[in-house]
Amino acid sequence: SRYGWFNEGTTDGPSVHLHREFMNAIYGLEIFPLGQVHLISKLATAPWITAEGQHEQNALRWNYYTNNVLGDPAMRIYSDVPQPVHVQYDLSGISEHLLRASVIWEDAVPAANAGISVLNEAGERIGSAVSGTEGFAEIPLNEAVSAGDSLFCFVRGGNLLPADTVLEVTETQVRGLADSYRLSIYPNPFNPATTVRYRVPEAGTLEIILFNLQGRRVQTLYRGYRQAGDYQLTLRAGHLPSGIYFCRLQSENCRLTQKLLLLK
Repeated sequence: SRYGWFNEGTTDGPSVHLHREFMNAIYGLEIFPLGQVHLISKLATAPWITAEGQHEQNALRWNYYTNNVLGDPAMRIYSDVPQPVHVQYDLSGISEHLLRASVIWEDAVPAANAGISVLNEAGERIGSAVSGTEGFAEIPLNEAVSAGDSLFCFVRGGNLLPADTVLEVTETQVRGLADSYRLSIYPNPFNPATTVRYRVPEAGTLEIILFNLQGRRVQTLYRGYRQAGDYQLTLRAGHLPSGIYFCRLQSENCRLTQKLLLLK
């Protein structure tokens, strides 16, 4: 029915408008779930319902009534050849019911708007999120996770091939490494900023330093005294060139290093 009505000699017929807005939703607005694309095409064409000079007045209203989604409205439409992605999960926040993920295309470009769902062993969804412009997502979990549990993670998105992962949760992750130093950085790869989270098990002085690939110190993120506890800071690297860097937490009793990839 999308092509069933028209205005002779023009491109302003009701069916043409619906089709045009349907295509714009996919290729212009980059909206991919079939039902949502269909809804957007109707909303964008609504002002034409009562337009003057139609070949048959109110034909658009008839299009609305008869133009339906045939299939699963949650199904995503591919607008290009689908490509694989790499998904990196961070379980360091699992004791606080938080899972982090980073979705990256194979050419190292962040994959935005990727839907991530997490299911428990019973097949119940316990968390979901959508990746942002940097490919990063924080997924709150609505139930506690115990050591030995499995988390089934599913990633779907526009023009990306499905990426499914099973995460096995360990006792160390559940307890949160309360009795040791910890350093985690997410998202990674990143641009232009990322969050550095660290744990200090005992009071003392420490430094958090950023080095480049040649081992040269390029930024001191923190230097000073800390009580025992969990902390975080923002690493801003907009002034640095793309490449590999190393973040180091060092104190009298500890030295931890994490590799980072800055993409611009």
